[in-house]
Amino acid sequence: ALPLPFPDQSFDVAALITTLEFVSDSERALREAARVSRAGLLLGVINRSSLLARRYRRSGNPLWDSARFFTPFELETLVRKAAGDRFVEVSWRTT
Repeated sequence: ALPLPFPDQSFDVAALITTLEFVSDSERALREAARVSRAGLLLGVINRSSLLARRYRRSGNPLWDSARFFTPFELETLVRKAAGDRFVEVSWRTT
């Protein structure tokens, strides 16, 4: 989530896959990803309400103790705030 060494809109898409769960400043990470992308962001996140998130939390693995899982509402709010006037829409998909 540190400042990326690329000019604005250097890439078509910026992807953050299971990243926001582990950075200390999720909004900053999203803002930086939005800055370097032209067309949008691709986010792969673990939904706080999912069975997978619950399973990870109960696993006893200390890695998951530090993870922050977001609800879809929280995530959309973060994206809207980070992307600012470049925000157009959010498309949700699930597996």
